Amino acid sequence: MSKISSKTDSKSSTTSIKLSETLKKHSATAAKELGMTTHAFMVEAIKRATEQQSMRHSFIRDAIESRKSTIKTGKVTQLEDALERIRLQVASKKTLKVKQG
Repeated sequence: MSKISSKTDSKSSTTSIKLSETLKKHSATAAKELGMTTHAFMVEAIKRATEQQSMRHSFIRDAIESRKSTIKTGKVTQLEDALERIRLQVASKKTLKVKQG
């Protein structure tokens, strides 16, 4: 997944959106509280929503591939083994292999 630039590039285009008065007021208030312009707030919100959707898409794609691999190979990792690996990684900051079985 590539990060979406929050900087405006030289090829920016203008887009109009219609907002309810309530959403417009809430957006303006939130932007002000964050020390941003309403425009910058909306651009950031769209950027984050786009990145989140991209992450969801990657997660689902990876889950589907993992399921296919599990069905094909029959290899699985027991939850206890995975949790132990995480505990060891956190403790030692090293990458360890998990027993599959």
